[in-house]
Amino acid sequence: MATPTLTANLTTINDCDSSTGLSGDTFVAEPDDKKQGANSQTWAATANGRNAVSVSVATLALGTEHIRLWFKSTISGYYATTTGLQLDVVHGGGTATWNLDPTNSYGGGWLNIVVYGGSTPDSGVAIGGNTVTSILIVQNTTAKPRNSINSWLDYVRYGDGIIATGGTSGDPITLSGIATADKASGFGILEEIQGNKFAFGSLQIGNGATATYFKDVGDVATFADVNVSPTLYKFIYVGSGCDIDIAGGIYNAAGSQTFTIDASDVALASLTMTGKQIARADNSTFESGQVITGNVFDGCLQIDPGLSTFNSNTISNSTDADGALLIDNVLHVVTDIIFQDNVNDVEISVVGTYTANNWNHGGSSFDVNNSSIGLVTINVTGATGDTSSYTNTGGGTTAVVNSKQLTITNLPDGVEVRIRQGSYTISSVQNVTGGQHIYAYNYVGDTKVKITVGGSGWVRQSIDYVISSTDKELLFNLEPDPSYMS
Repeated sequence: MATPTLTANLTTINDCDSSTGLSGDTFVAEPDDKKQGANSQTWAATANGRNAVSVSVATLALGTEHIRLWFKSTISGYYATTTGLQLDVVHGGGTATWNLDPTNSYGGGWLNIVVYGGSTPDSGVAIGGNTVTSILIVQNTTAKPRNSINSWLDYVRYGDGIIATGGTSGDPITLSGIATADKASGFGILEEIQGNKFAFGSLQIGNGATATYFKDVGDVATFADVNVSPTLYKFIYVGSGCDIDIAGGIYNAAGSQTFTIDASDVALASLTMTGKQIARADNSTFESGQVITGNVFDGCLQIDPGLSTFNSNTISNSTDADGALLIDNVLHVVTDIIFQDNVNDVEISVVGTYTANNWNHGGSSFDVNNSSIGLVTINVTGATGDTSSYTNTGGGTTAVVNSKQLTITNLPDGVEVRIRQGSYTISSVQNVTGGQHIYAYNYVGDTKVKITVGGSGWVRQSIDYVISSTDKELLFNLEPDPSYMS
């Protein structure tokens, strides 16, 4: 497994190698128990009530930044309910306070604290456009802890994520390798815990022409449920030197978080994604030359397949009102797709003629949303294709061409075949020849009909039948009519 090269989009506020810039207690450097650099800083929080340590900030504009720090405590059992652990950010307009452990679930160990400066604080005044002068880690206790080292702080910083490059086709970089390199640097963007990966920021694989080979075989990666911007979490694949191979496993987001899969770089050398389960992606974008097959997208927003090979995928439980899958180019044909329980399955946004090849729909409001301003024609093909319902939200019109046929066989020559829908005859032949009658129709939905066959020396038979979205063959066994006089 190749060792990746990591470039972090992080700016250090205080590396905590020394106590410079820290105030509020007596600090002791700890060289053995740390997350980055030479030391962490430790102290004894002993007050019954508020225990606060301040980190001086050189008037930074953090209202649109992600503030990050490592913290550890052995007195979490004393924490007040909801407000036991807090982050105070002092700025020109006042103080913003966030509750870091509102459910009191923290039980010790290094905690990767992330707070988005643009979020609404739990109390106090939002940062907004004000500059920050200090950051405080606050422990509110309900009893007096004993007088011994019980608190650790390391690597106070701000920023969004990391860029990983490196590897070869025979020795690619992996998420495990990225997590190992991250741990060595204390970035806190990707952690691995018992084989599972937890992301706390954006992950970019590849960078321009830098040779990068990335392989993911069965990895489970989760974007953590911490206080981040709604647009922070991303898998980004970029660069003419970058090859991506993803097979199996799960990408998802915890709690109310979502994430983006961004493979929209047209210069990306290659990307193959097969058999991956993807949950809670807000948007997924792919491009020409990429291969996206056999994946499950569940609870995601819109997928833009671009001109990729997008086949044999399942798209379910999408809440995107426009459509779970976007098709905006008549040159793009996606095949063998299962749609299940989406709001709308496919959005077609550009006028033209499209092919729905084995698109299978179930539980959606509409199979297709035509958001264009003109005519969209959909030619339905494939043995199981059932695209039929549509809505026109752009003011255009839609024509579905779903040519199917019902073949009525084992017919004696000369008999009559009549197919009626309600009181209307929709197909009739007076004198069958060749032993069969083929009724060709454009499927627009299941249709109940009555089929009557007989006459010319044969007893008439009538059956109720449902014409469906698949080609069918229907066999009749007629009996001679003894009363018939030839």
